[in-house]
Amino acid sequence: PAKSDKRESSSIGKRETGKFTKKTAPVDKSKTAKEEARELQLKEEASTREKVGHVQENLALMLDALGELAIANPVFTHGQLPHLVNYIEPLLSSPIVSDAAFCAMLRLARCTAPPLCNWATEIAAAIHVMSVEDFEAVLDLMPVLIMEEDSKKRPPSGLFEKIVTGLTAACRMGPLPADSFTFVFPIMERILLSSKKTSLHDDVLQILSMHMDPILPLPRPRMLSVLYHVLSTIPAYHPSVGPMLNELCLGLKRDDLAQALIGVYAKEVHVRLACLTAIKCVPSHSVQRDLQVSTSLWIAVHDPEKAVAELAEELWDRFGFDVCADYSGIFDALSHKNHNVRAAAAEALTAALDENPDKIQDTLSTLFSLYIQDLGPGVEFGDTNWLGRQGIALALHSVADVLGSKDLPVVMTFLISRALADPNLDVRGRMINAGILIIDKHGKENVPLLFPIFESYLNKRASNEETYDLVREGVVIFTGALAKHLSKDDPKVHSVVEKLLDVLNTPSEAVQRAVSDCLSPLMVSKQEEAQSLVSRLLDRMMKCEKYGERRGAAFGLAGVVKGFRITSLKKYGIAATLQQGLEDRASAKSREGALLGFECLCEKLGRLFEPYVIKMLPLLLVSFSDQVLAVREAAECAARAMMSQLTGHGVKLVLPSLLKGLEDKAWRTKQSSVQLLGAMAYCAPQQLSQCLPKIVPKLTEVLTDTHPKVQAAGQTALQQVMLACLFLIDTGMLLCLISDGYCYFSRLEV
Repeated sequence: PAKSDKRESSSIGKRETGKFTKKTAPVDKSKTAKEEARELQLKEEASTREKVGHVQENLALMLDALGELAIANPVFTHGQLPHLVNYIEPLLSSPIVSDAAFCAMLRLARCTAPPLCNWATEIAAAIHVMSVEDFEAVLDLMPVLIMEEDSKKRPPSGLFEKIVTGLTAACRMGPLPADSFTFVFPIMERILLSSKKTSLHDDVLQILSMHMDPILPLPRPRMLSVLYHVLSTIPAYHPSVGPMLNELCLGLKRDDLAQALIGVYAKEVHVRLACLTAIKCVPSHSVQRDLQVSTSLWIAVHDPEKAVAELAEELWDRFGFDVCADYSGIFDALSHKNHNVRAAAAEALTAALDENPDKIQDTLSTLFSLYIQDLGPGVEFGDTNWLGRQGIALALHSVADVLGSKDLPVVMTFLISRALADPNLDVRGRMINAGILIIDKHGKENVPLLFPIFESYLNKRASNEETYDLVREGVVIFTGALAKHLSKDDPKVHSVVEKLLDVLNTPSEAVQRAVSDCLSPLMVSKQEEAQSLVSRLLDRMMKCEKYGERRGAAFGLAGVVKGFRITSLKKYGIAATLQQGLEDRASAKSREGALLGFECLCEKLGRLFEPYVIKMLPLLLVSFSDQVLAVREAAECAARAMMSQLTGHGVKLVLPSLLKGLEDKAWRTKQSSVQLLGAMAYCAPQQLSQCLPKIVPKLTEVLTDTHPKVQAAGQTALQQVMLACLFLIDTGMLLCLISDGYCYFSRLEV
């Protein structure tokens, strides 16, 4: 009977369900697609909430269990602090269990060694704030750390100050247990990672110095990293931080050596030296043949700074490393944010290829692939990878020595098809320089191989005018560099010179300098046309409408004069034309053009041009007070170029005229003399040190001149000279300058 009742009730339920379904069917059909989508979305949201709820429940249960463990057995928990904190710290920023995670972290903090456990609340709060990575919140909670000068306006004791006070108190009787130290180290780390010195630095470094035992299990890689940062931001700490680095490396484990070597990638030389000095303390049994370690050390061996390279080479020999055939680490370093690292990586790559020449083609292929990858499709919306492409340009420049003839077509094709059209001006200039160096090294033996490559590009039609123009400039420069290997009677030389003269109109100083260098060796073939060539350039330099074209003509003139030699200045009337241009009061372009030519000739000819410099000095003085701003700016550039090339004898000839100009009654003459004296800051160190005792007293006198423009010029000139003094190591000279400055300010006070 019971079974029949169940069957009956079941059948009734089915009939009722069927009836209900039949009645509601029309309603379902009447639902819109929007309503059905809404119902589906609500079901998905409910399902997601249910899943999140389960996750929240499980995590909260786990966190609560850890907290209870800490309460029940604090001694055991203390020994596990470095491991347990890794489970809880990531959850502090979770929106669903952050409160439970904070409670667990607080209970762990209470397990630290006494009396540090008395600051458990502050320690847990600091770790919580740091995990959220809200810089503004950290700024509010540690005022002295960020803005030491504003500490008087803020509460006298902030969160991080309280923690440091607690750490100092806990360390009075000796160092903390390793587990407690590891637990609170992230707080000290955050303090030391400040971008400038704070009032907490001394105390934190003192606490760190107590925890250097080579036997203890400490977070040595992180400690080394933060100390490198302190050295880079506050070099004055070197006497105390250097020994700390050495002690830390005494207890370094095998797996930590690669991280300890990150200091060799620092921008500052003293940090790189401190890192390598510390690595010398690493026990021999802790050194293993690791790719990352050997790559870092190999890059350091080729550091641009000689002292760093020598120390790294000593370590390389001591550890007995061999050059590895895997260059992946070097390729990564080519895109490092610091230029010194990119330059060192380029040299390291060349040295490695010199050891393994069979890897050259694979390496070039990798470099080209990396370049294309860094260029990317959306570079026009923000070029973020140009440093990597610059590193590749440095590498190509460096490997010029180890390339073979079979590699030249591949490299040149890459430069022409890709690199010469790079959107970044610096990268493009470095790629041109790399190509020129490759041609200088290998062009003489490979003229028949390379000339057709360049000519085929120059003869083809442009599909994209802008890109074609960029590439054409580089190809013409390459052709000019290659043409110097042709015989002087070769008709190709004349067409190359004409193309180079056209490229001089490009408004890029790097391109114009490169063209100037290419023109000089080709002048052997242009002796018969020398006068007309010089006249064309002088005319363009004095009369062209565009500044870029006038400056390009000045660079071209300097290159041509160097090719024809110094006698051409008088032979072809170049010096006389420059003098006439400076005296031409009717045309500002002529005066500016003459000054541009004067500047480029100073740079190109160096000390050979000195007699003409002294002769034109009075006209240069007049140009400093010219009514046209462009002429005055050109005069400043010319003065810097002139002073940078003067010999000791030249300084002796120039200085009396300038000092005499300071006594002139006309304020414009006085101002010009002051500006030229300021430009003497660009003299070579030896020449500068000879004239400083005469310059500084005179400039301090000018600061009390009655005319405001003379005073302003005096201030600027004194600043330039004093800045140059920072690079002088003559203590007696610096004491003399300080004495002169003191006398001046004493007169002001009176």
